[in-house]
Amino acid sequence: MRVVMVFIDGLGLGRYDPETNPCADPSIEIFANFGDRPRLRALAHDGRVFGVDATLGMQGVPQSATGQATLLTGVNAARLVGGHRDAFPTGAVRELVLERSVLRQLTERGMSAAFVNAFRPYFFRLGDRIRRRALSATTLANLGAGLPFSGLEDVRRDAALYHDLTNESLINAGFDVGGRTPREAGEILSELSRQHDFTLFEYFRTDMAGHRAELDRAKVELLKLEEFIRSLLDHLDLRSALLLVGSDHGNIEDVSTHDHTLNPSMFIAWGAGADPVSAGVDGLADVVPILLELLGSRPHRAAAAERVQSNDGNLSVRAR
Repeated sequence: MRVVMVFIDGLGLGRYDPETNPCADPSIEIFANFGDRPRLRALAHDGRVFGVDATLGMQGVPQSATGQATLLTGVNAARLVGGHRDAFPTGAVRELVLERSVLRQLTERGMSAAFVNAFRPYFFRLGDRIRRRALSATTLANLGAGLPFSGLEDVRRDAALYHDLTNESLINAGFDVGGRTPREAGEILSELSRQHDFTLFEYFRTDMAGHRAELDRAKVELLKLEEFIRSLLDHLDLRSALLLVGSDHGNIEDVSTHDHTLNPSMFIAWGAGADPVSAGVDGLADVVPILLELLGSRPHRAAAAERVQSNDGNLSVRAR
């Protein structure tokens, strides 16, 4: 089987409140999921909706660095460093992602994995200096796995996706790329996923909209994502592929605040393996172990935990 994972930054299961939760708008269908009431109708393609604890057993509001690191490695990053950490991973959290990401674990087991987000030309001009930069968790995961990064030429030939799905921000910045619809982006991701056992795409404009706390902007982002996901569902063979949509913490589902929330992360699974994933994932650290099992590669959970403890938060990263 294959796994396609769409990581949506900052989407939680909030209360049903049309004034503060964009997911409660009548135009929203896939993301119309709430912590205080059941769905009004079943999801198409037999989707499974489930909330995932994003607190990582720690006090305080969940944050991006530790939440994303945990989601991508299966190791509780907040427990590793003694609390939630925001923004980009640093220190021991950075080393954890470089060493233990699902991308690296799969490639070291001989499986094919890809992070399909494209980067602007400036990123590639950094060369070796990239390792000294503040990088997102997904970028670190790809770097640690020794996988290639995609650029704008890959976007032009439909071999990668820009983070906004439509290329609008690239076009507005003067780059010579064609525009596309979210539906076209979904078809491209479906085609790219046929080349890999595991394919990862990140969408972070939801978190940006949540921090702006603007209801209309939040609806726009969610509607764009829904069009993208519907296209994926139409083009993936769900008999042999798992589509997993999930987040690191809540944010956009409550525009009464500019901050993250304590709500469970919203997860939705479709296709092969949807039942064991929805039944077996309670916290963010459960995602990677179950995905590795579904893909036929058992994670070394005890070894990973022993390594984290024995190094006191300082994981070594082998040169690749």
